[in-house]
Amino acid sequence: MTALLKTYFYPKAFLAGLGAVIIIYVLLFGYVLLRSSNTVEKLESQMVSQASIIERTGVLEPKYPIRHPSQDIAAPVHNDAGHAENMDSDGGQPERNPNALYDAPIDGLFISTPLGPMPKIADNGTTPFKAYKRPFSLPGKPLIAIAVVDYGLSAEGSDVITKALPPEVSFIVSPYGKDLPQWQKKARADGHELWVHAPTNSADFPMVDPGPRALLSHAGIKHNVDSLKWILTRFSGYAGVAMSSDAGFVRNRSMFESTLNDVHKKGLGFLELNPSAPSAGQNFAMGEGMPYIKNNAQLKGMSLKSLESKARARGYVVALVEPHPGSIKNLSIWINTLQSKGFALAPLSAVTGVSSIVDMPVPEVPAIAVPVHADDGAHE
Repeated sequence: MTALLKTYFYPKAFLAGLGAVIIIYVLLFGYVLLRSSNTVEKLESQMVSQASIIERTGVLEPKYPIRHPSQDIAAPVHNDAGHAENMDSDGGQPERNPNALYDAPIDGLFISTPLGPMPKIADNGTTPFKAYKRPFSLPGKPLIAIAVVDYGLSAEGSDVITKALPPEVSFIVSPYGKDLPQWQKKARADGHELWVHAPTNSADFPMVDPGPRALLSHAGIKHNVDSLKWILTRFSGYAGVAMSSDAGFVRNRSMFESTLNDVHKKGLGFLELNPSAPSAGQNFAMGEGMPYIKNNAQLKGMSLKSLESKARARGYVVALVEPHPGSIKNLSIWINTLQSKGFALAPLSAVTGVSSIVDMPVPEVPAIAVPVHADDGAHE
């Protein structure tokens, strides 16, 4: 064995090979260490990015500008134009936009809760509907009430519609938006009447998902009670609740009427978003003396001239518009032509005061909010 080692073993060659192996391992270890550092940095960067994406930014626990409720409430003071006065310290002219509505929340019209201000009827009988609606005198001409949906859901889109549309256009606020108290202030400062959207399930549920806080016909009482509380406390200053009811939602009649009763007891109005809704909602509202409005125009496939024809024939028309830039631009152009055509642009709440209101025929296909297209006759 010793002879074989002496014959085939070369110490210099062995040491050279061992040194080469050691160098290779050192280089490999350094490469792995460097890649590990880069990998950690990339993972940390991705984690930060993902955390910012899923951050709830206060949606479930918002902060609200809440005042202390008082025992008595005085109805908002409006000037001749029907807007809230805000006099300076010297008793001079109003300091803000003359179209501005009274600041919300109003003392005595809400209860402080951990979630936010919950609307209530004041001790003197003043309701949030009366206090927060935009004042309007019936002009003796056909009314056109336009509401833009999903206000507050997109900061950029909400800012655009606030600036582009006149104060007679109402906004329906999505409860899933961020910074809703601030958007409420901005809208009311420019004179826009607000309604809060209460998402509901439809007959297409769960294929059409109304979101985690929706009212569900198949859910337990606690889910719907908690969801309605969350919706109603997202912000203040709204005249009523906008809700879409179809056969899929109304089939649980006791739950449906219980929800409307809760809204009614808080002094709020009810806006039916679905033109083809069953009569259950209207029957309840009329029986209880609850302010009731129904979206009665299907803008999909309907020109703006057809909308005008409906207003002339019925004395009023209610239509919803999605906040797409093209829709808002065309809507603004068309609105500027209404006065010369003999129409009056009105807030949603004004429709409840039209004595000739009757239900329109139930459309075969339900439609809620659709965009106004460029060929809808806006320039005519």
